[in-house]
Amino acid sequence: MGIFHSVGTDGSASWISDESVSKCEQCTTDFTTTTRRHHCRNCGHVFCSKCSAHKKEHVRGYENTFVRVCDSCYGKGEDMSPPTLSRPITQKEMIRSRKICLLGVSGVGKSALVSFFVERSFVAAYSPTITSTCSRNITHNGHDYVITVVDTAGLDECSLFQPQYAIGTHGYVLLYSITDPISFTTVKRIHDRVLECHPPGIPIVLAGTKADARNSERQVSEGEGKALSAVWGCPHVECSARTGINVDKVFLSLLEKIQKDDV
Repeated sequence: MGIFHSVGTDGSASWISDESVSKCEQCTTDFTTTTRRHHCRNCGHVFCSKCSAHKKEHVRGYENTFVRVCDSCYGKGEDMSPPTLSRPITQKEMIRSRKICLLGVSGVGKSALVSFFVERSFVAAYSPTITSTCSRNITHNGHDYVITVVDTAGLDECSLFQPQYAIGTHGYVLLYSITDPISFTTVKRIHDRVLECHPPGIPIVLAGTKADARNSERQVSEGEGKALSAVWGCPHVECSARTGINVDKVFLSLLEKIQKDDV
């Protein structure tokens, strides 16, 4: 099928939002939890991995690096500027939406972490969570993002991992409490379930919560967390929603992995 490319007045491509596209714009394959969306870095349109398997250099905005492009843009040879000028790019189109899902057993502090990340507030009282979502706008590495965070129900509140959590999700924060060895054991099972619902390479960050706890309260060492993350090939961060230490690092570490996956 033909691909219509729209560009901004500066010659840069319009960025088509994930939410506006349900099928690959070339082969029309439906996007699912296993067939993921990929943006062409030249035209900004959305394709499946098979229709955007090529990488090119000299793409506007990504000089001196190879980035993902669609079959149509790859076939243009060395001229990698978008082909037609249609309308100015809008502020909304410049913002990239990314969905992050938090998983962990009850009481590890998922809701507290989300509250600090989004609202910069700490909620001390624990209340069992029914899955909820909230968003925060951030700028990272020169790009504007709307980060939608899914705060899921804990293990003893619902099942270990519900397949609907995977729909449209770009990455996961898997949580355990450094004061709760059972949560550390369970997070390994959660990781296995995530991999059952996603292709290899789904961005993940392993986070140990309640890093402000006294040494006498710690039940999981930092070394244990780092060793597990090394096996998984993902970042490990210890954080505290009470003090705010490393909360942003958890989400930005995951966004870094998502950005690499995008390219």
